[in-house]
Amino acid sequence: MATAISPHYTAEMFPNGMTLDEKIAIFEDRVRGWQLNQAESLLRNDPHSAFAAMHIALSYFESIAKFRHGHRGINKNGHSKRYFRLGFEWVFDDIKKKLPDKLVREAVLNRLYDKARSGLYHAGITGAGFAITANIPHVLEIQEDGWMVLNPHILVNTLNFHLSMYVRELRNPANIQLRKCFEYRFDWLSEEEPKDEESCENPSED
Repeated sequence: MATAISPHYTAEMFPNGMTLDEKIAIFEDRVRGWQLNQAESLLRNDPHSAFAAMHIALSYFESIAKFRHGHRGINKNGHSKRYFRLGFEWVFDDIKKKLPDKLVREAVLNRLYDKARSGLYHAGITGAGFAITANIPHVLEIQEDGWMVLNPHILVNTLNFHLSMYVRELRNPANIQLRKCFEYRFDWLSEEEPKDEESCENPSED
């Protein structure tokens, strides 16, 4: 019986190990085929799927930041939230212009993590002060009454675009450090008994 390692690849296809380009292809196939495409399909076919789709989509930020920085090891206190913020700021790189005050920006992202990401993860619904709708023109809107409103349709589309950008950069041999950190993380996740080590670089949140 073949062992699936992504929608289109099995472990048996790589008896002599994988090249970096093959690891990149498997990574893209996993994220798009097992996550983002599924979120997109849910939103397209089921009017009650928004919370499930957001559950999938909001896991992207922490994960993608850990690949970017080559994080190895079990989450320590605050690691999950920190990488979530790093991932969000990478995907939405204009957030620093919209929220130039670092403390304000961190407060918004911490609330997004605590009430949306963790609310969905732990309770299956966002926390108080959050709503999900397709009727706003942006991914995230902070209303005058303090409510945060998320548009899952725009979010999933944005994540698909970001994944394509990241994979394109990974396939460029000139991006030595980016490729090194990606492979550092990929290989660690593939180990049967992964060692708890540091990242291949120290990410900054400046």
